[in-house]
Amino acid sequence: MSIEQAEVMLLRWGQWQRGNSLPGESGINILYRCQKEGAGAAHSTVTTEPHMPRIVEIVEACCLTMPKPMLRAVKHRYIGNEPDGWAAKKMRVTVDVYQSRINQAVHFLDDFVTVY
Repeated sequence: MSIEQAEVMLLRWGQWQRGNSLPGESGINILYRCQKEGAGAAHSTVTTEPHMPRIVEIVEACCLTMPKPMLRAVKHRYIGNEPDGWAAKKMRVTVDVYQSRINQAVHFLDDFVTVY
């Protein structure tokens, strides 16, 4: 897998997390399903919307293993769609450190997919 593919996966994950629908994929996130369907949202016999796309599922599994500072940067960039300067200020780091964390996250996902 290439670094560009890892970046695209993170972009699709962020878009899905924001609730934007992707072509051929469900735009409904987990929280919406739980609110809409109630306690039975996780039950297998309930007819529901399609679940999380496979790409989003892989990125989500990767994010669960990321170090917290790296994960915060990923959330600011891909879910929040925030400019680098603004996100770095929120995280109380320099723009270089913020961009370094984003680059590390992309490589982290690339390594994760190779092992996954």
